[in-house]
Amino acid sequence: MNTRRQAVTGLALSVLAAVFLIHGLTSPSIEFNRFYFLTDRHSILSVIQGLWNEGETFLGGILALFSVAFPALKIIALTAAGITTALSGRMANRILHLSVLLGRWSMLDVLVLALVIFYVKNSGIGDANTLPGIWFFAASVILTLLAAFILTDKK
Repeated sequence: MNTRRQAVTGLALSVLAAVFLIHGLTSPSIEFNRFYFLTDRHSILSVIQGLWNEGETFLGGILALFSVAFPALKIIALTAAGITTALSGRMANRILHLSVLLGRWSMLDVLVLALVIFYVKNSGIGDANTLPGIWFFAASVILTLLAAFILTDKK
């Protein structure tokens, strides 16, 4: 794939990842059912806000850092790398290195949510289900991984 095509493909994937990230953060991600008639639905942002409102600023801050800040910075870095790929390969490589560092934490939220659902289902306190928000979030992570792969491909 030539450099220009890589840049355009990487940019397109980054933009799509940004759209999916926004949907993933704002759409309901998890549903808790208690006593067969009480249902709570939460998005990642509503969980962060709830933790903040309850005085759990450390947990809310950590979740905001790994759920909002790192993925957003990675998308910004990939977008910048796509733009600079055609202009300066050295600058793009530095930006891509930053996105790889940020990307190491990308699936942390999906893992934590899976553990919460597993715990709730096996504890007998209720039932939990995933909702589309978590799938949008996971798709955003996968798209950023693909964008990084395409932008770093030197063939």
